[in-house]
Amino acid sequence: MNQATDNPSTDASLGTLRELLSFRRSELQSAVQAADLARQQQREQAAPDVMDQKDLGEVEVEAHLVQAHEDRDRFELRQVDQALQRMSEGRFGNCVDCGEPIGMPRLLVQPAAQRCTRCETAHEARAHGG
Repeated sequence: MNQATDNPSTDASLGTLRELLSFRRSELQSAVQAADLARQQQREQAAPDVMDQKDLGEVEVEAHLVQAHEDRDRFELRQVDQALQRMSEGRFGNCVDCGEPIGMPRLLVQPAAQRCTRCETAHEARAHGG
């Protein structure tokens, strides 16, 4: 690899990562807006149909799944916004735990990453009681 792909602090790498983050931000904003619109339309079209317990259960499960997906999108959108903020402040690309640079391969896969692979693994182990 050349220096531009190894080091997230080079102008070329930062430009690539900014484009990836901006693109993902647009995708997430569209998904959240679509979910909001769908929920609004569902409320407006809700008819007082008679449903049996099975139908009602299916509707509730689907609503929970849709909500979980939307919550995940909103969480990721916050992470992307935070990464773009760190980038504009010149704090992007270093692990929030150890301070070491986050490897470019990790940032290309997860541009909003806040931790290097080692620290993220430890963070997840702690979060899961490990």
